[in-house]
Amino acid sequence: MRHTTRHAHQTWCHGVFRIDEHRLWLSMIRGGPVIVDARTGELLRNVAECDPPVGLTHAVRDGDHLVAGGWNTGLQRVPLTNEGPSTCVPLDEEVTAILPWERTELLVGTKLHGIVRLTKDGHELQRFRHDRRDASSLGNDHVRCMMRDRAGNLWVGTAAGLSVHAPSVWRFEAIPLLDEQVPGDLVAYRIDQERDGIIRVSASAGFFLVDPHHRSVQNVPLGDGAKQLDATGLFTVAPNVSYLGTETGLYRYDKENERIMLRSPDTWPVGYHAGSMFQVRSAHADSLEQGRVLVIAALGFGQIV
Repeated sequence: MRHTTRHAHQTWCHGVFRIDEHRLWLSMIRGGPVIVDARTGELLRNVAECDPPVGLTHAVRDGDHLVAGGWNTGLQRVPLTNEGPSTCVPLDEEVTAILPWERTELLVGTKLHGIVRLTKDGHELQRFRHDRRDASSLGNDHVRCMMRDRAGNLWVGTAAGLSVHAPSVWRFEAIPLLDEQVPGDLVAYRIDQERDGIIRVSASAGFFLVDPHHRSVQNVPLGDGAKQLDATGLFTVAPNVSYLGTETGLYRYDKENERIMLRSPDTWPVGYHAGSMFQVRSAHADSLEQGRVLVIAALGFGQIV
């Protein structure tokens, strides 16, 4: 995808979401969200922001609408089949994750106040919070990410580890990831399910591999020399080609042996990790006229001293 005059100067992009094969939604720091052609980058549509602007960082497709939320309070519903006005849904929360749930519902993870279960028009049905007197409550109110697995179970990454529940009942089972004696909160950046069913949590203490049936947990610490690495995601860009995203760069990763690769065994690059604040959130392979390229979404770009 090439830059266009419309948004080439807007170097801060809060979020990118692929609507379909032909369209991308971009949330820009100046000018608000736009919809562009996925192949050329040409502007297709300006999307009017809510007032005040939501500061959009997350989006999901919900039928004929895009639902987005972010740093400021509230949600925005954008019609995709026409250029009608967006609907601004009041919500006094900073949104950290959005997940379509039942046919008429959404789950919204928040930075400080747990999970909100909403109708698609924004009516609050239920709120799930941590209750230290109830072992079946959400493990922590600081929600970082959410994922629904192939069996329909909800996995929630919180500051206290994982919480999981079956779709038939709203009772959470806490799965600790770190020893309680380890100081500080755990930051869970992303939850994915592998082909073999294993749940992979990318977190500030490396990868955690969770067996969804036996609830066993394997921690894979990650480091570059003496430097401990936060894992922000594992991105497979081609068959047998995976990259580890971190807060300070991108590393080629041997998924079979769960280790960082110091050398590339083929023509794919070994990564980018030159001691910069390069907070990777996704990586994809693409091609330009000069050949194959990696497209990396990253927050921040500054030297670490």
